[in-house]
Amino acid sequence: MQKRLLIVLLSVIVIVSYTMQSGHVQQDVTPSNKLLTIHPAESNDVLTNPGIGFSDFHFAWGQGALSLSKHPHSGTEYFRFYWNEIEPARGQIDFAKVDAIIKQAEKRANSMNFAFRLMTLDSHHSGSKIPQWLINLGINGTWVDDGLTFVPDYSDVVFMAESKRLIEAFGKRYNNNPQIDHVDIGMVGSWGEWNLAGIPNSKPLHELYAAEILNQYVDWHQQAFPDKPTVMLIGAGKSLTYAVAKGSGWRADCLGDWHRFSPTWSHMKNDYPQRIAQATIEFPQFNDAWKIAPVQFETCDNMQRWKQVENYSLETVQATFDWALQQHASLINAKSGHVPPEYRAIVDSTLKKLGYRFVLRGLAHPQNIENNQLKLSMNWENIGVAPSYNQYPLAVRLKDKNDNIVAQIESDIDMRKWLPGEHQVKIMLPIVHEIGQGRYDIEIAFLDDKKQAKLQLAIEGKRDDGWYFVSKVNVL
Repeated sequence: MQKRLLIVLLSVIVIVSYTMQSGHVQQDVTPSNKLLTIHPAESNDVLTNPGIGFSDFHFAWGQGALSLSKHPHSGTEYFRFYWNEIEPARGQIDFAKVDAIIKQAEKRANSMNFAFRLMTLDSHHSGSKIPQWLINLGINGTWVDDGLTFVPDYSDVVFMAESKRLIEAFGKRYNNNPQIDHVDIGMVGSWGEWNLAGIPNSKPLHELYAAEILNQYVDWHQQAFPDKPTVMLIGAGKSLTYAVAKGSGWRADCLGDWHRFSPTWSHMKNDYPQRIAQATIEFPQFNDAWKIAPVQFETCDNMQRWKQVENYSLETVQATFDWALQQHASLINAKSGHVPPEYRAIVDSTLKKLGYRFVLRGLAHPQNIENNQLKLSMNWENIGVAPSYNQYPLAVRLKDKNDNIVAQIESDIDMRKWLPGEHQVKIMLPIVHEIGQGRYDIEIAFLDDKKQAKLQLAIEGKRDDGWYFVSKVNVL
């Protein structure tokens, strides 16, 4: 009897020793000692992933990557293109320029994804932003600022036909590009932001054009990019709810405006609530849009101004980001400005909630491989405020003691459906080739199109190649 107790005690010591060395808690072993349940240690790090966090804006306005102490790392590069910059001659779209920027983003250490907006107008004093060849076609429009800037008529049939052609060309080129994170529905208004704020004495767009005209620009974006998330400006009037009802997400500028333009009016207190309330009247499911398409924000100015000019308290900054999280935001364009040290703790805390954040809470599997297969049951939790809007397949692999991959499978699980909360997953890993006796590492990753690990997870155990070690299994 004493000998049996000693054997059991030694077995427990071995199991606990392995658990302590791997940083895991090992529990729930069946009486036959065939089933292991692993609970990976959770990481509290700020994660850099595509489609979430702070975006980089025009590669920090040409300054290159900011140091981590000044700005959090970005998983998304956001660019805007004026029409005259990318198509100086009709039919000669400068895709090489766009491709080069995408390639530059891809080469960044954090393998950034890319998002963009097409634009046709700046402010009245900036000069025309549509190509001269298009103006020469005789399209309707208005010259402002003593003939410096041409403001196109967005209902002109030639202008609309050429706009559709441009959007379709971009869709044909980039809809199937896995590096594209999302597309910002632009083309209309100043900076593609669905208003004419940069044009003096102009009426609102919805007073100048019928909704049926403006909505065609929405249709063209959605039709050109059926496989990419699209987002629509919150200030687009009825075109906002039109776009969201058809599957787009939404974005809003001037996050953090509490008194930037007026002591009695602000985006945070007056504009956003009113627009969301109106959108909900027009489309009752508006507040559920985040479940299938992104919600994004752009800060008013940058956070340096928040500190130096607006004198925002920590409570005001916290309230700003809390409100964004309440809308299930995924991405914030903070203008690639330096984050004041006083605000950094609030920013980092926010970054741990923006978008998706995946934690593997539990992994159950047999202690030994049987019948040339390994059954795995996983309990995942998304502790962020939104899902991923792009698909990254979940993969499992086995590696031997020499770091050789001896088995690997890519599951068909659609992780875009992982809303905040827990998600149960079962995967069967077949052992196709005969492997020798020994202990093998079980590793997991969410993959990109090149079959490389793409996403950072909120667990410990990350390998140099981005995969995560989660357990060991025996081959007898």
